[in-house]
Amino acid sequence: DSYIALRNVVLKTPIEPEAVKTQTETVNRRWESYQAVDCNHTNSGTLTASVSLDPNYQESVITASAGLESADNIQRITGPTIGKVSGNTATVTYGFNGKDRDAFGNCPGGGHAKVVVTFVVQRQVPVPKQ
Repeated sequence: DSYIALRNVVLKTPIEPEAVKTQTETVNRRWESYQAVDCNHTNSGTLTASVSLDPNYQESVITASAGLESADNIQRITGPTIGKVSGNTATVTYGFNGKDRDAFGNCPGGGHAKVVVTFVVQRQVPVPKQ
């Protein structure tokens, strides 16, 4: 009888695991795309940038920003500009031209730059037990 009574109590009041305490943390994640351009040409467009999010930490993108890195032999730069940010994805619009050929038709070298998007990600991480 005591076993049945204990069993009935346990079934009516299941034991739940202790809730894990978490704290909010903000991290940056990078996305980049190498873009090249020849002399007297233009490279422009809209790219779709994305980063992985870990659902175990309830990660979400708060904001995104864009810039160019490692730029060489380019001119007349427009952007990069962040468009729509949705979930873990952002659109980024950019444009630049290759250098002009000199009076003799020589090209100073192919132009290039990295379009870089930095995502600011918020997440919940467990608080270590003291």
